[in-house]
This record gives sequence, C-alpha cells and structure tokens, in this order.
Amino acid sequence: MDETDQQIIKILSANSRKSGREIANELNLSHQTVVSRIKDLENKKVIRGYTSILDWKKIGYGVNMGIFVEFGKLLEGDLDKIREYVAKEPSFAFGCTLTGKYDIFLIGLFKTTEEADEKTTKLRHFLSHNTDLHRFRADTMTQLLKHSQF
Repeated sequence: MDETDQQIIKILSANSRKSGREIANELNLSHQTVVSRIKDLENKKVIRGYTSILDWKKIGYGVNMGIFVEFGKLLEGDLDKIREYVAKEPSFAFGCTLTGKYDIFLIGLFKTTEEADEKTTKLRHFLSHNTDLHRFRADTMTQLLKHSQF
C-alpha cells in the first residue's frame, strides 16, 4: 500500500459517499486510477465496507455505556464464549480485548437506563458464571470528543 492508497483511504474515511471522480480531482489523478485502486483495496479487504456515522441519541439510543471487564484468569475458550454472547446481543455495538488493567472493553447502546441496567446486569451475570470475573465496570458516556477512522 503506497501513499496514494493511504490518501484515498483517508478521504473515504472522512466521507464514504465521496465519488471516485471527486477523489480523482482532489488527488489530481485519473478517475480510472482511483476506481481501480479502490477496487483493489476492496479485494484485499483493506476496505471492508462503507458506513455512516450516526448520532445514536437522535435515533433513540440515549444511553451509551463503556463497559470495562477484568478477569482473574482467562481460560482457553473464554474469549470464544464471550464473543458468542456479545455477538447475539445487538445492544453491544463494539468490543475489543485490552492490555493493561482491564481485559475487555465494550460499548453498549441502549434506549433507556432501565434497558442499560437490564443488559449490563445480564452480561455481568453471564461473565460471573462462565469466567473468572474479577471486576466489572459500566460507565455512562456523556460527550463524544471524537469519532474518526484516523
């Protein structure tokens, strides 16, 4: 991947609706070159899809939570069980493993505080019965400071 590919990726990350022709004009390249490079990036799975950045509160998900989980010890297969549980629960929009004090971080999007309490309680219950759960912390996210691919 060269500098031109990186520039194309940066432009698409800022606005995935930008046309190949607009990108070509911005980078002073031919339309065909840009389209060919984008297709190559898609085929290599560098670009895995195109999305919109949503204001979750405006579409009814007014309670957004960051959930931090610490385990005493993760056994083989624990992450698979957790991944399967989280995948089945649409309220969890993002999840990753961490280095440092906590082992897992999730973002939950909920319509009400009651729903947030119900879903985080169920998650805590699942983790305490299926893993060596040490610490579980769920914090309400209040202000978005930045949302970007870069």
